Amino acid sequence: MTPVPKFSNAVISLRPFTPDDTPALHSYLNHPDLAGRRYIHWDFSQDLPLPPKQVSSLIDKWNEAEEGVTFAVTRQADGALLGHCSSSWGWDPHMPDCSVVVAPGHQRQGVATQALSLLLDYLFDFTIAHNVSLGIMEWNQPALDFAKKIGFTRVGLLRRESFYGGKFCDEVILDLLRPEWKERRHAA
Repeated sequence: MTPVPKFSNAVISLRPFTPDDTPALHSYLNHPDLAGRRYIHWDFSQDLPLPPKQVSSLIDKWNEAEEGVTFAVTRQADGALLGHCSSSWGWDPHMPDCSVVVAPGHQRQGVATQALSLLLDYLFDFTIAHNVSLGIMEWNQPALDFAKKIGFTRVGLLRRESFYGGKFCDEVILDLLRPEWKERRHAA
């Protein structure tokens, strides 16, 4: 993986994961409120509990990734792990996707907004990305509202893309263009 700089604001930092993050990551990934919303590597279950050894392996996969980045979202004041955010560009680095996951005890405190803003700054200022997308399950209305608040626009739908809660679900696709982000950032 190409070395990734640390990004921060007055409240949070984005940095690569370390083995020391395993206990905190294990704790929040296994929280029942995150079932189906962990946004972790496809080799690992999105729903079943992960043992510490798998969480350690997940950190290794994130740090070794060549077609994406995953950052630990930490609190500036004490370094506490609050969540993670990631971006993957697969075959097209011009159009990466991204995700943000905040530990349940830190949700609804502005952490996701700050983390996604820093991730978008990274993608639009330090990579060749011109379009960043999100895929959010149709049942996750708070996440859809959040994406709209940040400036993402609904652009498509993957029908019956997943199975959740005993039924097939659609995935809503949203995106944000580089000029749109730059305009929002300068207006703030």
